[in-house]
Amino acid sequence: MSSLPGLPVGLRRSPRSAAKLCKGIKMEGLTAEQSGLLLSLAHYTGWSADRIRLKIKEVTNVDTKAEDVWSFHWRWVMDRGEKQELCLEEIEVMQSMLRSVGESLTLSGKPLHLTIQPVSHDLANSLIALLPPTLSFPYPYPCGTLMKLT
Repeated sequence: MSSLPGLPVGLRRSPRSAAKLCKGIKMEGLTAEQSGLLLSLAHYTGWSADRIRLKIKEVTNVDTKAEDVWSFHWRWVMDRGEKQELCLEEIEVMQSMLRSVGESLTLSGKPLHLTIQPVSHDLANSLIALLPPTLSFPYPYPCGTLMKLT
């Protein structure tokens, strides 16, 4: 972490800190810094994937899906392998990134990958469309057609 005089601890970070945090992966449509923010929100805040998606859209003007947010964080966690615990430097980078968008947390929440993976209506409908026509799930309509989620 770079040492910039006059800044409180936690606000000192080089532009490469986000890239280092991301370990070389970026979410499609986001920069390394924005991907680092997404990971910070996902791993540190305890927020839902949809709330993170909305914050990313507010900050970056990039629209993502909650499933993609969850999957990106899950991939980052899996790429870490055995090193599941965050080191002090990673925590400081995450806190700094959160403060840069107006979020100040003293305690960390449940990491996103420990929550249930979200599924959008579009994805659910595409999966339902793959079911055989004789199987009526989740609710049968007359003539054995499948119900579409709206």
